[in-house]
Amino acid sequence: MTDPLATAGTWHDQVPEIADAARRLLRLNVADPDLIRLESLARSACSAIDQDLCLRVHPDRLVYTLGGLDTITYAVDDVPPDILEAATQLTAEFFRRKDAPFGVLNAASANAVPMYISRDQLAGVASLLAPYREGWGFA
Repeated sequence: MTDPLATAGTWHDQVPEIADAARRLLRLNVADPDLIRLESLARSACSAIDQDLCLRVHPDRLVYTLGGLDTITYAVDDVPPDILEAATQLTAEFFRRKDAPFGVLNAASANAVPMYISRDQLAGVASLLAPYREGWGFA
């Protein structure tokens, strides 16, 4: 679990708004007993996105340290809307993973084939994150 003090001043300050957007996406009632899980899941989604993007040092970016590892992240006012949308969607996906024991959703396609969830937790938001991923590769 991420320490909120370690991420203060970063875009992680928007976790309550991300959790509320995920609640609306999931169509959860404000009295739902599982609602309490959303903020911690939103915090986990933000951390997962930070780790995936491999951001480099930049004047508008901040650094937080968790478990001895420095992670570069967005400042509150500098986060792109696509990243916020990815965090919202990822929070909703994290919430629904509890409904998929052994990786199988309680649903099937039109031809009665069971629906599986991806092992890669960020697969569903990869297209939103791709333009912001920093790193190197070979062409």
